[in-house]
Amino acid sequence: MAIDTFGTLGTQFSPQYLALQDSFCCEGSNVKVIRWIGCKPGVYKGSKNLFSSDDLAMCPWFQAIEAYAYSTIELDPGGYAELELSHLYFFAKIEWESDALESLKHIELGFNQQGGVVGSTIPFNIEAPTPEVYNYTLVRSTYSMNTASPYTGTMRINNCSPYIASISMLYAY
Repeated sequence: MAIDTFGTLGTQFSPQYLALQDSFCCEGSNVKVIRWIGCKPGVYKGSKNLFSSDDLAMCPWFQAIEAYAYSTIELDPGGYAELELSHLYFFAKIEWESDALESLKHIELGFNQQGGVVGSTIPFNIEAPTPEVYNYTLVRSTYSMNTASPYTGTMRINNCSPYIASISMLYAY
């Protein structure tokens, strides 16, 4: 068995590896961590599994797509970017400066409201609003969105943190 990057013997699923959590976040506190192990989410406090669910397991899964795009942007503190998108699936991962404090990591993802479809709650937009009306979601590290009808329009990314953020995105149609 190889020594992993944390210097313990074992795999990332072994009790020795999971116990590493005690040394960086949870010793003497009520902090809990969500981890995806074996395709399903679990809530852990140290090496103790408090909750897991087969109903929420995410693998195996797939989505048929016709086209995809991948991009990475870097935003300075207080910076923003606007992107024109057309997708059914969107995934973003945010990398921060190495000294960034967890409590100050904030990126806003703003999606322009979309036109309604059959079954939408009335009243609804016939088309995407112009000028844009954004619905914002606050994100720290990852974001995933999967829609039944195509999202088309403008997305705004705001860096609300005092740190430089690198945002990698995959969007597929």
